[in-house]
Amino acid sequence: MQKVIKKPVSLPAYIRDIDAARTAYGFDPLYTGGLDGAGERVALIEINGFKSADIKAFATCFGLPVPKVARYGVGGIKKPLPAVSGETTLDLEILDAAAPGLKGVDVYESRPLAVDVLHALTVPLTNRGRKPDVISASLGSCEADAKDAIRGKNI
Repeated sequence: MQKVIKKPVSLPAYIRDIDAARTAYGFDPLYTGGLDGAGERVALIEINGFKSADIKAFATCFGLPVPKVARYGVGGIKKPLPAVSGETTLDLEILDAAAPGLKGVDVYESRPLAVDVLHALTVPLTNRGRKPDVISASLGSCEADAKDAIRGKNI
């Protein structure tokens, strides 16, 4: 049996230090102006799930508030999607770091088909009592895949 020796990892400053990350992304003028997301609700459109424990661990590690996150399935999705790629987790962590004063984050999980994602972009506007101030969808795909979809192969 091979013995594994863990070595300290040298991380870039923006990962070790939230303030450095905020500076790197140019958020300082927002904070200086008193803008930290206070009272705002954000809707994230996602095609993967996340683990709440990961979001809590990130917030705890960096001294951030744990965001109030609610999940909504779109297009017949009844159970939370699996956290397969880490993309949704990263979106939530960056959002928490960038806007720690948010009132809440609503994650709308859909299948990765264009018709489902387009539907997911409209659902937050009809969610009574939870209308978002911001809707964010950071979805992408390989350009070759997008060209095939546009030609009608996937739409």
